[in-house]
Amino acid sequence: MAEQIAVLKIEGTEKLYAALRGLLAKTEANIPIVLTQAGQIGVSYCKIDAPVDTGRLRASIGNPSKSGIFDVTRNSVAFGTAVEYAFDVEFGTKPHIIKPGEKGFLAWKDKKTKKWVYTRKEVHHPGTKGQYYMLRGVQAAVPGMIQVLKGVIKG
Repeated sequence: MAEQIAVLKIEGTEKLYAALRGLLAKTEANIPIVLTQAGQIGVSYCKIDAPVDTGRLRASIGNPSKSGIFDVTRNSVAFGTAVEYAFDVEFGTKPHIIKPGEKGFLAWKDKKTKKWVYTRKEVHHPGTKGQYYMLRGVQAAVPGMIQVLKGVIKG
């Protein structure tokens, strides 16, 4: 006995498909714009939360001309900083030894006295806690990123 298949035709489905195709096309065409705007929101929030000593780290976030990263591809946006100490500020460091480099001395600003300290000896650094400025910045930016996407969908 042959199996029978029931086919239901629902009125208006062609209009629904056309509307969905139009929305998808509109969204596809605007993806680079949406990603750029979302990335700029993320950069702004990360800069707000970035710790400042000299300002170099904050200025670099998402700024390619200052060793930062801002790259939009077809499917994603990447932003951040490429300054050499950014990872250590974000995630912290374990206790370690710092030795004088090419210049033959070490220098740092004392947090209590606000004066510069210089030495030619190696220093036992106690380590630092992670400050997670990028993580907190991106988390804070998510609602704004969603609003950008909703704006494109609504038209």
